[in-house]
Amino acid sequence: YTFGAFKVAPREPGDLAGYVPAQVSGANIDDMNAGDLIITELMYNPDFCVDTSCEYVEIYNDSGLDVNLNGLIIEDGAGDSVTVSGNPVLADGAYGIIGRTNWGYQTVTPLAQASLPAFNNGDAGDSVSIANSTITIDVAAGYTSPANQNDDGFAWKFDMATPDATANDNPANWCYAPN
Repeated sequence: YTFGAFKVAPREPGDLAGYVPAQVSGANIDDMNAGDLIITELMYNPDFCVDTSCEYVEIYNDSGLDVNLNGLIIEDGAGDSVTVSGNPVLADGAYGIIGRTNWGYQTVTPLAQASLPAFNNGDAGDSVSIANSTITIDVAAGYTSPANQNDDGFAWKFDMATPDATANDNPANWCYAPN
């Protein structure tokens, strides 16, 4: 005991009998196969606040398992990437948003915060992929600007009732969603 802080430590190996370390919930991100997680929305160029605070990626879990996203790699077409840390779990059949650390976008709370400043969606023509340590899990169709209008504040949204990792490769299956 020191200044109000207790420290419990084993005195001998027998003190650890029956100890079971806490288990992290959800399947490991490295257990995912291509198409298990699907990119369903991207905010490339927000107008609510600056890119470095408001860009996000929304993903859908189609794996059949709850998935711990620790180690998920998000990469843009220029090769800038960020790795999700902590232990955010995305339930099977659920959508989750991964956003920048200085989240200031409406009232949505991101499932995970990507804090590395190198990751920045590159506006029109850029693409985004998600991967684990061994494979690419999904790649979204490259973003294209709406014809004859400013694309600030428009998200690139996968427009399918049932998310599908192959269908989201086709730009014709995406639409614009204002923020």
